Amino acid sequence: VGYIQKLKSSNLKKNEWIRQKELLKSKANVIFDVGSNRGDITLKYLNVFPNARIHAFEPFPDSYEIFTNLHQENLNVHLNKYALSSDIGKAILNINKSVDTNSLLESKNIGANSDKSCVSVGQIEIETNTIDNYCIQNNITEIDILKIDVQGSEVKVLKGGLDMLKKGNIKLIYIETYFEQQYVNQPLFHDISQLLYKHGFVLQDIYDPYFSKNNILWCDSIFINLSPQY
Repeated sequence: VGYIQKLKSSNLKKNEWIRQKELLKSKANVIFDVGSNRGDITLKYLNVFPNARIHAFEPFPDSYEIFTNLHQENLNVHLNKYALSSDIGKAILNINKSVDTNSLLESKNIGANSDKSCVSVGQIEIETNTIDNYCIQNNITEIDILKIDVQGSEVKVLKGGLDMLKKGNIKLIYIETYFEQQYVNQPLFHDISQLLYKHGFVLQDIYDPYFSKNNILWCDSIFINLSPQY
């Protein structure tokens, strides 16, 4: 029985897109794509939830332009050229060798292959907003999926949405979580999970783990809201 359970939880495990669709009973009206990069994840969400309204956030100009060209004909996709964080204002974005690793935090060398992608090549000033303020501005009362991939600023994004979290108005969070600091003062998996547990979320599962030196370095995690309304 133990072997069958182990097999079921690994080799036969459903991918994160199927699981999100199942967890939300195939229905998602509002999706936030925070750290939307070039728009690939938004495209995946549109394939899974074709009728969803997606609010995307990408402050890096080159990625913003690619995203715009990819989704410009879809009226259900709203792209914002700023980062979501814990405050409304301005911040410095570190531009790295791989734009996928751009971060509000400075990079660190940790002896992993990912170090090469995180080498800084410049900085730009960007604007920031918060989840709570954006929801007020756009009359959004509920978020079905909050996807966060922001290279170390995950807790800042969540703290900018504390009102929505406290009210139980976010159903599912799909978030990149680290177990070792690739960036200076980066919050790790336990910091994120501790914050979310306080607001009624539990870990559903982890996906696409990346290993370095025999240890897990990062993965994608799904947290679900266990409030009675869901």
